[in-house]
Amino acid sequence: MDVVVDGLMVCQQRIDPETGSENLQAYSWICFSIGGTFFGLAGGFLLENLSPSFVFYVTAALGLVITVNGFFTSKKLEEGSAEIINMGFCQRLKLNFREIVSGFKIRALYRCVLFFLIFCSFVPSFTNYFYYYLIDVLGFTNFQYAILNVVASIALLVTVYFYNIWLKNAESSAMLVVCCILNAVGGVNSMLLIRGFTYGMEPKAFVFLSATVTDTLQNAIRLLAGNVLFAKLIPANIESSMFAILTGIMNFCNFFLAKQLGNFVNLFVGVTDKDLDKLWILFAVMVVCSFFPIFFIWLVPSRKEVFLVQQVNEFLEKYPRKSSKVKDNQSDTDDADIPDRTNLIDDIMKLDPACAKQMGIYLLYKEELGEGFEHPARSEPPSLPAATQEVVSAAD
Repeated sequence: MDVVVDGLMVCQQRIDPETGSENLQAYSWICFSIGGTFFGLAGGFLLENLSPSFVFYVTAALGLVITVNGFFTSKKLEEGSAEIINMGFCQRLKLNFREIVSGFKIRALYRCVLFFLIFCSFVPSFTNYFYYYLIDVLGFTNFQYAILNVVASIALLVTVYFYNIWLKNAESSAMLVVCCILNAVGGVNSMLLIRGFTYGMEPKAFVFLSATVTDTLQNAIRLLAGNVLFAKLIPANIESSMFAILTGIMNFCNFFLAKQLGNFVNLFVGVTDKDLDKLWILFAVMVVCSFFPIFFIWLVPSRKEVFLVQQVNEFLEKYPRKSSKVKDNQSDTDDADIPDRTNLIDDIMKLDPACAKQMGIYLLYKEELGEGFEHPARSEPPSLPAATQEVVSAAD
């Protein structure tokens, strides 16, 4: 369900190619933080006063509410998908794999995915160990732990607002470097807490402050920057397929590989739920590893590169090339689907030559372009949106 919603969001952000993804992602995370605030309080109250089985019943009921709400989704969001909806399972499976392969042919996209794989896989996670420290050593109750999540949700709301006002036109690479630094600062704070250095504050108050300032900030910036980049780079008509594989990769790295790496590191340290004295060593390792992704920040595309890819994606959306499977399901090919040769060539001339060649535009449309077509070298840089031009000029 989450993947379907993400795909629909990517489709809607195309209405405003320049800042649509930033605004829509910010709105989505604002709703998430509001929900986290309310249900964090409710969850803490239920766990403290009722049985866990009742909490699971409530969770199941909320899933039913979401399902019913899905029936009221506008059918306009599915316009143009009738051919795919009428496909069989095998045909749709093959089509999805072809779409994923075609999506990863975009250099900026697979470089971006590679960076987030490194970011999520090479920085160990010790959240489970820290949970036992909060409960067993500091004496957090379930309700207090829920309040900690509520505070984090409120901080997320403020962070998203701050991002949407001041950071949405910033370079993603710069934000991700800040994210790595914040992750390291959060690890240092955890080390200080475990060693008893809390700047004179009560340990629980220090945890609330640290979780608010560092953990929430770095998670929000990382997820917002990543989702915005993916939303801008994914071509039209393959949003759900690409987001499914990307979300799967990110979740696998965040919730499995990072924690397994943490467990591997712990083999040499020996922290258990009964002996948490050496937990600070694990966070020291995390602090060092937090700087590792910075050495690969060059993989993250700049705003200028993203804009050039968006231009090619808009061209492909304007002049679609139907796949053979879709054509086989139709008795005749609509003449309206054949691009006008004159307009097509004029639009190709507006693209960045290197980006168009890398994404295979000249091969896809070689019949329309004719033999011997060569895209002339661009004498002037492509016209960028005003916000993008300001950022690029400042970087130069």
